[in-house]
Amino acid sequence: MKLAVELTIPLALALSAILTFQTYDRISAEIALIEAYAHQGQLEIAHVLLAAIEHEQRTEGAVMARELFRELRASIPQEDVRVVRLDDTMDADMRPRVPREALARLAEERSVDATSEDALHTYVPLPASWGHPSAIEFTRSNAATNAQIGDRVLRATAFAAGMSLAFGVLCWLLVVTFVDRPMERIFARFRKVRAGDFSPEPPHDGLDELSALEQGTDEIVARLAADNRALRDKEEALRHADRLTTIGTLAAGIAHELGTPLNVVGMRAKLIANGRADTPEAIGENARIIGEQCDRMIEAARKANKV
Repeated sequence: MKLAVELTIPLALALSAILTFQTYDRISAEIALIEAYAHQGQLEIAHVLLAAIEHEQRTEGAVMARELFRELRASIPQEDVRVVRLDDTMDADMRPRVPREALARLAEERSVDATSEDALHTYVPLPASWGHPSAIEFTRSNAATNAQIGDRVLRATAFAAGMSLAFGVLCWLLVVTFVDRPMERIFARFRKVRAGDFSPEPPHDGLDELSALEQGTDEIVARLAADNRALRDKEEALRHADRLTTIGTLAAGIAHELGTPLNVVGMRAKLIANGRADTPEAIGENARIIGEQCDRMIEAARKANKV
């Protein structure tokens, strides 16, 4: 089980890192796309307003052009549209919401984009006939955009977390099934061998490397079992030969211990039988010697029996 954990955790972390990077990249692209769409929408509205104002100013005059601007401004509720002055005006309501330095390019370009902490701004210059250096300012709050981004981030994070968890569980199951369990069987086999159990195991089917390792382990154990049986047979033969040697040594010792007394007994018995020991004293002496030698043989037999 430790092997499964050690393999699964790095794989799951690697997948999490990959998914996190992909999620960040995708969300960054979506944020850029959302801002681009918002900017494009502001530009289109600005150009329509500008064309309408210029036409109204040429045909009806500046007063009617300003009145038309107010009417059109009211028809765009999703945008904060107003006219701002680009000179050093003292009227705070006419100042741009961004520093004037950010609008320096309006003299050369048809529009300038700028961002603040909570909004996206687009500026389109008004014609010189407006009276003062002025521009139309479009402001769209980032609240809706941030809400969309937050929702996308939440969904992407949930997806990445779910994928990482599913991948981790899948990796854990695969490692446990195809790596951890075969290795545990191999370790259990070696533990049995170490305990002296060489009994055969059921055959293992499979074409992968771990199955081949299990089959090789079974072959090694079978060879060890055969060598162990041969060794036991040799040990038994050696013990049998040692017993035979011991018996031979014991027999030689007994023969040596009994040979001399028997010779003495035989010689003394012949003396008595031939009548050469014809006095009572001689017969008694020979009988005493025969008895001593018999005691000696009995003692030798007792020692041999103990061995």
